[in-house]
Amino acid sequence: MKTMKSKLAVALMAAGLSFNALAADIKVGYAADPVSLDPHEQLSGGTLQMSHMVFDPLVRFTQTMDFEPRLAESWER
Repeated sequence: MKTMKSKLAVALMAAGLSFNALAADIKVGYAADPVSLDPHEQLSGGTLQMSHMVFDPLVRFTQTMDFEPRLAESWER
C-alpha cells in the first residue's frame, strides 16, 4: 500500500511539472520614473538596466571580452 501511494505521489508530481505556465506580466519597481524610453537618453543606472531588458543591442561582450553578435549580422573593425 505504501509503494502504491508513493508511486501515485510521484506520478502526480511528474504530471504537475509537465504543464506549461501561462504568460504573465512582470512588474519591476524603480525609485523614480524613467526620463525617457528612448535608449539613447537612458544614462542612469536604473533606466539603463530597464533598457537592457527591453532593447537588444547590436553586439555584446562575452566573458572572454570578445564581441558576440546580437542584432548585427556582421561588422568591420
